Amino acid sequence: MSVTYEEILGLFREVAEAQKETERKFQDTDRKLNQLEKLFTSQWGKLMESLIEGDLITLLRDRGILIADTTMRLKGKRLYRN
Repeated sequence: MSVTYEEILGLFREVAEAQKETERKFQDTDRKLNQLEKLFTSQWGKLMESLIEGDLITLLRDRGILIADTTMRLKGKRLYRN
């Protein structure tokens, strides 16, 4: 059985289209994962803030743990130097 040039060319086109579809799916999956990551990190921060805002400070102070200050919605990092 011989395969013609046109048939081979057609197979290459099919593979190219399949690769494009796979790339679109990868991009969509990546976009969804990024959205989920943002949701998780922002929700995690809000959960921690709500714990601090609640009775956690009182509970820690009652156990002798000094809380100097708290900050809501702080962005960035503090650098401590020795």
